[in-house]
Amino acid sequence: MTRLTILLISLILCSFVATAQSGKTTISGQIDSRDEYIVLVRNIGYLGLTHRSDTIRVDKKHHFISRVKISRPENANISFGGTSLTLWLIPNSDVVLHLKDSTSQVRGAASDYAHYYLEQDAYRKKLYDEVKYIHPGYDKGTSLYSDQFFIITDSVTQKQFEFLDSYFSKKNLQYKSQFIDQERRSILYSNLFYKTAFPGSDIRKFKYFQDKLKIHSTYTYKYSDRLNMDDIRSLTDGNYQRFLTFAVVDLANQKIRDEGKHFNIDSYLDNAMAVIDTLSENKVCNLANKAIVLNAVVEDIQARKKIEWANKVYHTLAALSADDPNHRLLGIKAKLDATVRDSRFVKGAIAPDFTLADLSGKGYHLKDFKGKKVYIDIWATWCPHCIELEDDWNKLVRSYSKNPEILFLSVSMDEEANTWKRYIKKHPLEGIITHADGGVNGFFAKAYDINPLPHFILLDEDGKIHVYDAPAPNTPQLLKPLLVIKR
Repeated sequence: MTRLTILLISLILCSFVATAQSGKTTISGQIDSRDEYIVLVRNIGYLGLTHRSDTIRVDKKHHFISRVKISRPENANISFGGTSLTLWLIPNSDVVLHLKDSTSQVRGAASDYAHYYLEQDAYRKKLYDEVKYIHPGYDKGTSLYSDQFFIITDSVTQKQFEFLDSYFSKKNLQYKSQFIDQERRSILYSNLFYKTAFPGSDIRKFKYFQDKLKIHSTYTYKYSDRLNMDDIRSLTDGNYQRFLTFAVVDLANQKIRDEGKHFNIDSYLDNAMAVIDTLSENKVCNLANKAIVLNAVVEDIQARKKIEWANKVYHTLAALSADDPNHRLLGIKAKLDATVRDSRFVKGAIAPDFTLADLSGKGYHLKDFKGKKVYIDIWATWCPHCIELEDDWNKLVRSYSKNPEILFLSVSMDEEANTWKRYIKKHPLEGIITHADGGVNGFFAKAYDINPLPHFILLDEDGKIHVYDAPAPNTPQLLKPLLVIKR
């Protein structure tokens, strides 16, 4: 798994903490490919908008050079030719690179840290290959969400800690203790993130939440006693941010369920902010934690086109302004502003036209469905969660079989139509079964901005967007009211 996992963002945010005297770090070298540029991604802030992306030109002799101003050691990632190299930059230093895929070479200051990342990636891959050999179901849905999964994950985490300590045990390096401390937190929150992110995990098994929220559990997850939401050093770590987001989502939604209500953005955000107030007492960390969660909501609005959520986010940002005298939340507001301006899929917007083909090659266009509501399931055979919903889809379609005013359209995002056809022959689906040419890179996917899968869209009788991010077929209590035809 690479470290280039968060959306590249060009906004630079000020730090929450005092920084050391700034200096220039020079990054130079050569690249063996014909790339005309490489991308430098730096981790520079706390508010979820944590990365800055800079393009470095490569000259005709395949050489490049860039000077960046940094105030303290920070992670960075060089992206080139479909691969990447993780660096740890330190102030007033020179880094010389020879970029050539996985065998890239690094010289100069902090080269030992870059070599650690290269060897760590290889070691981690070896660990997971060994685990999957011993436990064939480890990466499959059958055992993925059991306590056994977490026990195995813990063993891998412990070996990563041991590898880190062993690698640097005999090295005398500048910023060594700071780097090791940072890496240990990153490994820790990677572990806790996996425990939180997957269905089947139990928030009650985190000791931090047990202590803070007075939750009782007969079993406590390993490493969960090391969680600290008031550690300012963790705020820049991507694994911490992902863990925090999933944990707060779970806790906020659990409170909604306890009240016997369905999800709505107002209750969710109110509960999320209240949860953070309970878990984070440090004023600076409290604001940063809230900002990380709010930024995740804005990214959800972008991905799912939930423009109707924007007003609540604006209201929440305004309520936090009194605790933000340096206006560090403005980056999130600017991101939300841009999202609202690009609201192509709000309710009532004209749906993009499309051309889809069924198993016989018959073509379908948007105009063919005029006068009927159309519930669209956008999926692929390589999407496990899509496959899990097949029975619910078929059951839903059959339940409306006597209602000619509602159509159910299945759209495959498989790149190869033959792959889809072979699958459908073994696993028949109800409704109108079609394939989108080009898959996730084709016209349909781009026209409807499809990412990720599965994705469900509901069109109204006039060929307009009714719900861009419609409920899944396994939530009939949410979907049924939307399928009502109003005359």
